[in-house]
Amino acid sequence: MKTLIKLILIIIAILLGEQQLQAQNANNQIDSQIRIAESILEEIFKSPDSNARNFFPGGQKLVQGEYIPGIGVHFKIDISQSRFYMDRDSSKTISGSVVTKEWVEERMLEYYNGYAAQLRSVPDREQVRITYGSDTINRSVFIIGRRQEISYESPETITAWASMSDIKAYASGNLSERQFRERLTIQDISEQDERRDLNIFASVLETAMNSAETEHLRVRREPTYEYLPGYGVHYHVRVGTGSSFSFGILEDIAVDLDEADLEDFDIEIDLGDIDVDQNRFEFDLDSMDISIQRMADSMKVYAEGIRIDTAQLRQHAEQARQQAEQMRQRFELRIAERDSVDLSGDAELMMDELIQTMRDYSGTLASLEEDQLLVITLHWEGRNPSLPERTQIRIIKGDLQRGAEPEIEEIRRR
Repeated sequence: MKTLIKLILIIIAILLGEQQLQAQNANNQIDSQIRIAESILEEIFKSPDSNARNFFPGGQKLVQGEYIPGIGVHFKIDISQSRFYMDRDSSKTISGSVVTKEWVEERMLEYYNGYAAQLRSVPDREQVRITYGSDTINRSVFIIGRRQEISYESPETITAWASMSDIKAYASGNLSERQFRERLTIQDISEQDERRDLNIFASVLETAMNSAETEHLRVRREPTYEYLPGYGVHYHVRVGTGSSFSFGILEDIAVDLDEADLEDFDIEIDLGDIDVDQNRFEFDLDSMDISIQRMADSMKVYAEGIRIDTAQLRQHAEQARQQAEQMRQRFELRIAERDSVDLSGDAELMMDELIQTMRDYSGTLASLEEDQLLVITLHWEGRNPSLPERTQIRIIKGDLQRGAEPEIEEIRRR
């Protein structure tokens, strides 16, 4: 009898091991397919050129895809990086966006019609969704210059989704293009009504997490959120040590660059995460980067015989490079001091408070359907090795109210 029991247990263990291996292989396949899809979407959604000169481009990926079991794949096209424009010509107008709703929808259809079926590992009952312009974390544009007119248009925010079964049916010829288009949902959510209950929940999250007895970490500002029809709500919470740098230094940099008169050099400053509040302007020290590059194709030579003093130009460039290096060294010293502290204990306290708050206040999310997702992503600012880059908590609202535990995923720093 004991031998039989042992044999049964061995068989069960083998079967469970095979199931886990199959699940892991399936997840690996989906991850690989998502990475390829990100590259395809980046090519499709390359924005048309703007007539503005971008001195402060963002450094994040244009497309970020994630797979949520039972829901499907969601691709977010991030076109709202913080940007800084500088132009000495006061006769020109800056336009921050030349993207139209039609332009976005055409490219969404291009992906669904030609490439979405390559996500073969996504189950038929799940969906493939694309959301364009949904990032609400760093939607800031700063302009320096003397100009008569400044025009900046808010980017379009559009979401589209289709079931994997319909995508496969269209790819195999079992659905016509017209039939597939009727089943594909595209919605413009740029002007969707504000949801008071979601705003209140954002305030509750900030207050609750900051009430945790942490020594170093705090929520930097009220969480932002995006509500996607047919999907749910996704909150973004920025957590940091509170170490930031004021706008004064940024203004000094701009003045120095302006006085250097580097007309023939391209100057790029990556500010990292921008924090704009009613009473302050701050950005994190961690990822600020300054680079100066010669723009050979922008040298202006006029028939009147204007001569460019290349020696003086090189001197200005070297002075600017030395100033940038001095600032970088000061930043690195402060960052090193901050990142030497173990913040894992503080992070655990904040996570415990967050999970309890989700349980206590999920019932207040009146506009969220029972079968829709509640997703909260914690963005751990800085580069402290004791913290991940992001932590994502997700659960169906109805499951949360029935006492189920949310799924928690940590995205480690690369």
